Amino acid sequence: MVTDLQGLIDAVNTLTVEITGLRGETQELHDYGRQNRKLIWRQWVIGAVVALLVAWAVFLAIDARHTARVATQAAVTAQKNAENAYHACLTGNEARKTTRDLWGYILAQPSIQKLSPQEQATRDVLVTAFRAKLATSYADQDCSKFAAPAK
Repeated sequence: MVTDLQGLIDAVNTLTVEITGLRGETQELHDYGRQNRKLIWRQWVIGAVVALLVAWAVFLAIDARHTARVATQAAVTAQKNAENAYHACLTGNEARKTTRDLWGYILAQPSIQKLSPQEQATRDVLVTAFRAKLATSYADQDCSKFAAPAK
């Protein structure tokens, strides 16, 4: 019976050692699993961050292309506006010259009625003053401040 008891004690001790070893292995597996879950979580977070960065880069590329297109359109519109302003300036100068020429023709005509020398002198002073007013009021504008159209 002693041997049976001794065998039983040895079996219990062996079982205790094995259970202790099993507990250690189980703890190691538990720690390994927890570490893997952390690594998996990190991979998901890194993947999400990379996906967001890629989406942001795509958005910036699309936005940059749109901005470049709008800037190009704005430059074309500005060039057309400058050309229109230049042509409007030239047209205005032609109209002012026509007005000056018409008044020059009218003022160059002799008087219909005979004027005394004093009336003629008065008329000459008034015509000279009127011509000076015409010259300032209908002076050509400087069109060089507008970009000449590209050819």
